[in-house]
Amino acid sequence: MNTSDNTGKVRLRTLLWLWAILLGACLLLFHNYILGNDTLVFGSGNNAMVFSDIGADTKEQYIMWYNGIVNNLRDGSFSAWDFGDGFGVSTYNMNLFEPFLWLVYLIGWKFGPQVIAPLMVYIQILKILLAGTTCYLFASVYRADEKAKLAASLMYAFNGYLMVWGQHYALGTIMVLLPLLYLFIEKSFRRKRALFGVAAMSGILILSGYYQAYMALLFTGVFLILRTLLFENGPFAGRLKLFFAQGLCMGSGILLGAACLLPGYGMLAGTSRLSDGRSLFQKIADYAVPWSRAYYKTVVFRLFGSNLQGAANDFQGYGNYYEAACLFFSTLFIIVLFQYLVTLPFQKNGIRQKLAQVLGMVFCAFVFGIKLGSVIFNGFTYEFSRHTFVLMPFFAWMSVYVLDRIFTERIVSLTALVLSALSIVIVYGRAYQTQDNVNYKTNALMLCLTGLGMCALLSVMWLRRQQEKRAKSGRRPVRLPFGKRWRDAAASDPGFAKREQKMLVIGLIGLLFLNILSDTTLCWRYRVNVKKNDVVYFDQTYRSDVTAALDYLRAQDDQLYRVEKDFRSCGYYLDSQAQNYRGVSTYNAMQNGDVAMFVSTLWPQLYTGADVNHYNYLNAVQDTEMSALTGVKYLLSFNPELKIPGWELMHQQGEVSIYRNTRAENIAKFFTRTLTEEKYRKNAESLETWDFVTQVLVTAGNTAYELAEQDLGPYREVPLEDVLDLAALDKDIYTVSGNAITEQGAQSIDLAVRPEAMDGMQNAIA
Repeated sequence: MNTSDNTGKVRLRTLLWLWAILLGACLLLFHNYILGNDTLVFGSGNNAMVFSDIGADTKEQYIMWYNGIVNNLRDGSFSAWDFGDGFGVSTYNMNLFEPFLWLVYLIGWKFGPQVIAPLMVYIQILKILLAGTTCYLFASVYRADEKAKLAASLMYAFNGYLMVWGQHYALGTIMVLLPLLYLFIEKSFRRKRALFGVAAMSGILILSGYYQAYMALLFTGVFLILRTLLFENGPFAGRLKLFFAQGLCMGSGILLGAACLLPGYGMLAGTSRLSDGRSLFQKIADYAVPWSRAYYKTVVFRLFGSNLQGAANDFQGYGNYYEAACLFFSTLFIIVLFQYLVTLPFQKNGIRQKLAQVLGMVFCAFVFGIKLGSVIFNGFTYEFSRHTFVLMPFFAWMSVYVLDRIFTERIVSLTALVLSALSIVIVYGRAYQTQDNVNYKTNALMLCLTGLGMCALLSVMWLRRQQEKRAKSGRRPVRLPFGKRWRDAAASDPGFAKREQKMLVIGLIGLLFLNILSDTTLCWRYRVNVKKNDVVYFDQTYRSDVTAALDYLRAQDDQLYRVEKDFRSCGYYLDSQAQNYRGVSTYNAMQNGDVAMFVSTLWPQLYTGADVNHYNYLNAVQDTEMSALTGVKYLLSFNPELKIPGWELMHQQGEVSIYRNTRAENIAKFFTRTLTEEKYRKNAESLETWDFVTQVLVTAGNTAYELAEQDLGPYREVPLEDVLDLAALDKDIYTVSGNAITEQGAQSIDLAVRPEAMDGMQNAIA
């Protein structure tokens, strides 16, 4: 593969084959989601409090957010701060700019939020197709064998990150966009106008997800240093100029994404996770240590397969199924990796290019080998392994590079082939021994057999190459089974060797297809999820008496208020987003720090679990006083005889009973009368403040609805003689001065009020 001359071509025939293979694999992989009863909404399909699938974030958080956005769009109430999510959350935490979710919102806006759950499988299939396509476009920057690019694109489309973290919907989009960034970077080495593409893709990355974009652009910056200053040929001054141009374009792209980045930064800076009191230098010192042995074991297993240590809740590796490093790129990549490492010293590239590759591997070892590397990629917060996606385009590049040499020149290292075969037997054999589940054992066996089959096919290519080299040099050919028959066929038919090579490559891609499908199947099958015919989920969420009860409340009360329930319809936390009401329950992985402090200070009973990210009203349904304080004015219940002081039955809507909190006021109201602060202070001593401010809005400065003097009505100061019978006062005991009546040492004063003077007055203060 020529890495210094951008003369590759995109061939429609290869793309059509790629799309056909990807669609066939998706049909096999997701047939029960397309034709069956499953949806890509993991968790419990019923109302159980304990979730039975680790993917419950999709059910309890993401799908609910998407429901909320669709509901807000449909009723025209969308805003930058969503009060339908607990006590409020920034909508920039809801992936507003993610392009695939735009499609979800558009379809949900047109057909209703109930279509979102069944829709998500098609969004995932679309991402797989586009990920394979963008990888092929990136690989086509180079002059390489089409079958090598096809194989690499197939591996990339089903890489472990997209199959595992991609289940969290928006987190898989980076796999579609990242190859396009590297495509424009590579093109910029030959065409300066491609720098505009670098800026555009950097901006799109930021808009689509600044969290992952930060990691991607950080890694890309290191790549540019190695690629431009070390790997690329030409005068140093020219390479340095190009490096700064590329960096400037990436910076411009970041500024293009400022519409999302700046509010997102404000949201992140105020979350409950980021501040732990440690300084930057203290964090560096704390995390500059190796991981535990269990971590490195999981990294090895995850490189060979996403499910060798189990899947979902059965995962037995370091961390959990999602947080563990997602590195699987097929068993063929294991073979490619050994071929690359063993043959690196023998590349035709110069010393500088080889050094760049070695330094790149050292950097990757740092990033994934010690905790500090992962902490840097997570904004210096805590260690994790979500940044493994940054390696996937380079795995694809490495695969194209090695497979191109194998397919076009049949350059195969026998040493690397033996090492990869041994590692395949050892790792998959160990996984087979340690797993009890028959599905995991079958997968380990399938990966092992297909991997050894690939080694066998590549060994045939090596043997044929050796036979040809000996024949050309006049040496005696190696005696092998069927060796004479092959030599006779090759001698009599000049196209025989070419046809055989083609069949070997097709066989290799066929084994690759089975290999990928075997491991990927476990990422999606045998999962507990919401079923399409789940009456509890769909009917109670979108078409039940709950919806009718909420409509009734809207018709009865046009003020701002909160509603809560003493039962669950679709989730444990965020029913409010799907059913379009304002509650206090929420689940947000990046909870606002101010909201978290408010809850921990005033209402810690809402907490579910040991963190500050889960609040559930069911934990505190008895507390009507705090409900009143936080604006929970109505409660929906299936209990028609609720015996909680403070709740009174207001209405029966089917099976749902609506209770009103007798201690609650509206959390907000609309004013049609206003008073300036200056005039308010002038009359403050004579006003019954609480009643006044519930009817009149006091503002700073003049307003369009300034309250006229005569509109002060009963709040005006009234002379004593107008309301009191002063003749009835004992002047020897009481002193009357202006509008004040006093008595030395008096605790209370009995006044004779003129009844006719109190007409029209609601309250009076002395």
